[in-house]
Amino acid sequence: MQIGRFSVPPRILLIAVSALLFVAALTVTLTDTTQAVEIVEQPVVTSEPPRASGQNMIRVEVSGGVTQPGVISLPEGSRLIDAVSAAGGWGERVDPLRVELCLNLAAPLEDGGAIRIPTRDDRLLLGLTGVECGPLYSSASEIASSGATNSASGSSATGGKIDLNRASAEELDTLPGIGPATAAKIIAARKEKPFVIVEDLRDLKIISESVLQGIRALVIP
Repeated sequence: MQIGRFSVPPRILLIAVSALLFVAALTVTLTDTTQAVEIVEQPVVTSEPPRASGQNMIRVEVSGGVTQPGVISLPEGSRLIDAVSAAGGWGERVDPLRVELCLNLAAPLEDGGAIRIPTRDDRLLLGLTGVECGPLYSSASEIASSGATNSASGSSATGGKIDLNRASAEELDTLPGIGPATAAKIIAARKEKPFVIVEDLRDLKIISESVLQGIRALVIP
């Protein structure tokens, strides 16, 4: 091929045309790729701390076969099983048979109520011969009624047995081997932590083993 006065060899011309075609194709490819790329913005997710429910609280007393007996606070609408969990769960001396047969773990609780979880010691302390349930949960109104009855009669005895957690110093003094000084120790100890089993008196070194055997059938925790 001749351009003006110069003659261009066909081979050189072919190389030049090929180079131009390659550059043109590369330009088109880059343009298409650029147009195909989209920037997708991710939505910003924000989390807020849970708001306080403002739920009312109730207080109930849990005693017997739990790890940490005492007065506990629970949200209003709690069930008996929630009280057991809040009191540390089942204790070592819990009576599983009487729990299964006598307690409704789904029972709703009310403020001021009292729960007595059965223990294996109850059979000896209460003279039980079979699966006897007895009053294991008392509502606030029942406790108030019982307190009024006991105040009128001047006694904290239950079924002829003296309640170690409620008896007065005079009532404790009537027990064999328990004098005024020991009665005062019992009252002071139960203020710190309610008695769960009668053996607590011995374990706290308030009474001896011989005195324990003498009063075992006469008292309940």
